[in-house]
Amino acid sequence: MAEPSGTGIRVDSSLLADTVVGSDYDPMLSKVIAHGANREQALERLDRALAHTAILGVQTNVEFLRFLLADERVRAGDLDTALLDERLADFVPLAAPDDVFAAAGLYVQQALSRRAAGSLWAAPSGWRVGGVTAPVRTAMQTPLRTETVSVFGLPEGAHVQVGDGEMLLASVQLAPGVMSVTVDGLRRDY
Repeated sequence: MAEPSGTGIRVDSSLLADTVVGSDYDPMLSKVIAHGANREQALERLDRALAHTAILGVQTNVEFLRFLLADERVRAGDLDTALLDERLADFVPLAAPDDVFAAAGLYVQQALSRRAAGSLWAAPSGWRVGGVTAPVRTAMQTPLRTETVSVFGLPEGAHVQVGDGEMLLASVQLAPGVMSVTVDGLRRDY
């Protein structure tokens, strides 16, 4: 999970890593507020903040909000209650890219490694005598895409394959509140 921060940005959030999100409460888990010297600056800050938001494990409306921020009526402040219904029909969500699936697979691998700490036989390393390591496979699903993610080796230096795609060199580092994933040389923080 990565919530945005920076000049002119405030986040009101109840999200914590490993929080169980039930259906008994208000569906608003977090709100991002932006301010600036003028409307244009505030909207740019809000869009940038949303672009730097990553929440895994629960469906969000971040992509739809960024879609709305690009609308000329929103930018001009010409809003009415019909806007959401009108724009929803034009919104086409994007399927999660491979690097998001790779990050999720590495996170699962990291969690399994932590649980197996100190036990060579329980470690999900895929180690075999005299052979290539076996992958740890995890089925993953987003609203628009389902894939099997295969992680070969340990999360600190692994090869990851999303579905039948190419093998990607990847690593993960965990710090309080952030998971840094590097896939084929490109680092992202979640």
